[in-house]
Amino acid sequence: MRWVTGLVMAVVALAACDGCRRDNNRACRSDADCGQAQQCSNGLCIPTSTSTSSSSSSGASSQASSASSSSSSSSLLRSSSRVASSSVGASSVVGSSSSAGSSSVTGASSIDSSSGPDASSAGSSSAGSSVGGSSSSQDCVPACENGAVCNAGACQCPELDADICARLDFNCGPATVTDVCGLQRVVDCGVCNGVACGPNNTCLPQCSTINVDPATYTLLTDLSYADQDVLAASNGDGSVVVVLRPQTGQQCLDPFSLWVGLGSPALSWTLVDFTASVANLFLLGPGSEQGFAVLSDGVSNFIVGVDPNLHLALFDLTNGVPASGPLDEINAWLDTSSRTFLDGVAVSGDGLALALRVTDGQGNAVNHLSERTSVLVPFPPPNVLGDLRGGGLGNYVVTGFSADRLTVFLMSNFVTFMVHRDTLARAFVNPNPGNDPPLVPGFFRVQPLPGCNELLANTTAAGCFGEDVVTVNARFVTP
Repeated sequence: MRWVTGLVMAVVALAACDGCRRDNNRACRSDADCGQAQQCSNGLCIPTSTSTSSSSSSGASSQASSASSSSSSSSLLRSSSRVASSSVGASSVVGSSSSAGSSSVTGASSIDSSSGPDASSAGSSSAGSSVGGSSSSQDCVPACENGAVCNAGACQCPELDADICARLDFNCGPATVTDVCGLQRVVDCGVCNGVACGPNNTCLPQCSTINVDPATYTLLTDLSYADQDVLAASNGDGSVVVVLRPQTGQQCLDPFSLWVGLGSPALSWTLVDFTASVANLFLLGPGSEQGFAVLSDGVSNFIVGVDPNLHLALFDLTNGVPASGPLDEINAWLDTSSRTFLDGVAVSGDGLALALRVTDGQGNAVNHLSERTSVLVPFPPPNVLGDLRGGGLGNYVVTGFSADRLTVFLMSNFVTFMVHRDTLARAFVNPNPGNDPPLVPGFFRVQPLPGCNELLANTTAAGCFGEDVVTVNARFVTP
């Protein structure tokens, strides 16, 4: 360390007298006749004595040290740079200053290294470790792989819990999963609103636990009269209900008249006859009972029906005129098929799902489902719904959707079944493969009201002639 100190003082002394030396042993009368760093002794100029030089240099070093402590970081860096350029290497000078205990110089060196392009990369990992609390992957044994990072000696995956839940299509409960880095961890996917979390970390469908008594229901006299009353369609909250009635009272063989019950979720309606308005728009002959739905977009209510060209048509109940738009892509898709019959039309209460059954020239019927993301866009071409009843893709028609769109109600030979799906991204599945799905005994053309606490349905004691529109308690508890 002494040789470093001496070297620094020598460099400083040399720089100070550069260009102002005078010859030694010059005749003199006083020190004024001699050059800088010289003194007059016995009539001759000689170099200043070593003790004097050392004292002077020591004082200058002390003053420089004091100035260094009080100056800004940037001035310290510039000073270190100049000294380094005059000496054998920047690292020796900086190291010497550091060893001497000058904390301000050490701090300045750290700042300088972060501002320089070379030192920046060298110091970044250290800074990141102290600020972020993480360590490099080499600190974990074994080393982290597949995108995991080392933190406090343990490998962690940057994939967020919410991203894992979305990737696995989970929407409730804690779950032990494997993340994208291959690490096993426990994530929390949230809680359900009003229903339980199922074993697959998905909220149970609203209609998963319904129970009805075939002999217990409420007759809706506003929607029923002495002859046949077909519950053809309803919107999500039951404030719009479409009822078909035989025009001459022959039931089942007679063309229908179309009535709309306009009311409120309190289940009170005023019936209006729309037959004349839609007679040229919709098929109203025998067998058309399953060809209608109500589509709500939050502003208007529309009747969806089958037209004479076997397309889907719209009638705007708000304005009393035909409409078009959201069904255009489905109709274009229908034109690519050889169809001889179209029925099984149903629309969910939120207006985002539409079911229909298409029968071809060979008598093969297939159910389809179209789902859109918003009421502002058209329904896309549908996909095959699947063999949900058993016995083929067309051995049923869809009569209604639950409000959460996780349950569809199917009718086959005037018997109603239910099938569910875990989430909107998954397919509907018969929970009893090879057998009938869960049954809703005693009722048909079932359409659930919000929350699935009550159902709109048809019931009969005497075939077509006795069909009435009723509400059913879906949470029936046996006395």
